[in-house]
Amino acid sequence: MLFRSLFRIGCLTKPVVAHAVLQLASQGRLDPDDSIACYIPELETRPEFRSITISHLLSHTAGLARGPYHSRAYSDKDTLLRISSSQLLFAPGEHFKYSNWGYYLLGK
Repeated sequence: MLFRSLFRIGCLTKPVVAHAVLQLASQGRLDPDDSIACYIPELETRPEFRSITISHLLSHTAGLARGPYHSRAYSDKDTLLRISSSQLLFAPGEHFKYSNWGYYLLGK
């Protein structure tokens, strides 16, 4: 019998996700300058989120809040709702702000 457990490993997932995204880009399956809203329709309703690119998320320059770090897991639907209802801290590309939410979106 195979046992599998799912748990969050925090910041260790970021290089893995970045590597996967860059592999997809090198294969021509996505463009780092694409809007993240092209891939996550829940973000399409907010104009400011349509200006966030994959590159912004990779470099922590999307303007997203840091994102909560909780011990309880939220569903994907709840997490996307929290992200899409939040305000950007600055226009994408203007500043650097470390964000767990950015890499959550990249993983999606």
